[in-house]
Amino acid sequence: MKEQIDLIKEWRRLPAGSPIVLVTVVATQGSTYRRPGARMLLTPEGWAAGSISGGCLEGDVVRTAWERTENGPALVTYDASADDDIVWGFGLGCNGIVQVLMERIPADGGVLAFLADCIENRRSGVVATAVTEGPRLGEHRYEVPEDDSVAWLVERIDPPRSLVIFGAGHDAIPLVSMAKSVGWHVSVVDGRSAYARTDRFPGADAVITAPPHRAGDIGYDERTAVVLMTHNYLHDLELLRVVLPSRAGYVGLLGPHRRAQKLLGELRREGYSPSEAELAKLHAPIGLDIGAEGADEIALAVVSEIQAFFASRPAGHLHGFSEPLHPPQTLLVASNRQSISCDM
Repeated sequence: MKEQIDLIKEWRRLPAGSPIVLVTVVATQGSTYRRPGARMLLTPEGWAAGSISGGCLEGDVVRTAWERTENGPALVTYDASADDDIVWGFGLGCNGIVQVLMERIPADGGVLAFLADCIENRRSGVVATAVTEGPRLGEHRYEVPEDDSVAWLVERIDPPRSLVIFGAGHDAIPLVSMAKSVGWHVSVVDGRSAYARTDRFPGADAVITAPPHRAGDIGYDERTAVVLMTHNYLHDLELLRVVLPSRAGYVGLLGPHRRAQKLLGELRREGYSPSEAELAKLHAPIGLDIGAEGADEIALAVVSEIQAFFASRPAGHLHGFSEPLHPPQTLLVASNRQSISCDM
């Protein structure tokens, strides 16, 4: 998602109506650096943003995209599966095939405008791209297509992950920075106006001065992670009453396990017993066990746990992991095959 956000930002910086070629990975086979949906933009002057490989394909794409798309969208397959293709560490990986769609973008922005709308207005959507050679190649639909006369790359486009941090202490500063570095939408909330200041959190999307009892005024959805780091027992108690039953997908609480159990016990004595589903999204203590000490390392542990939670991954070691890291992708079309070799 971070790359999609950056790509849209780069597109917005170009003069309106600038000629652009959009290059999209539409299918892969074997070991590859990027997955379907990876994109890059090109202008006739050689300016480029985004990436579709580890640096192996971009040079050829920049050199040939404008010629290839002169008469319409082009489907190109880069094949590095031959034994004599030395590519390890420089792009596709071992025995990889990558298929890309090259298309010129209309003046109104076309599919880029749709992606921008989803990201900037925080709504989910679907974009389907026809990837069969022929007159419909590059056709875009913004729904799941029922037409099976051509092959489609169907992508769900979701808005950035949302992180709401309650507590504007010094330890929230690196957490905001790290969350923004991976493209999340970040809000900081604190009842103390001396702490809830934009100059302390220049990277945050919103800095809100509000007491705990106003926590319900903030919008939460399933893509929202809430972190409680107020360092105030009564504030955390009041906040848990609101955020646990909310739609937020993840709730993290700073502090030791016994403190969290004491808070939950007090909520039950008050008549609120969190459901199993509500307890399942509560992480206390917050963060992965990486030996974190200090605010910066704790921020790394917290962001890593939130990422793993929403990705439904165990957050274990990849060393010695022999299975594919991602679900296998099918190569949809095998035309315009081009063998590649990558060198430093």
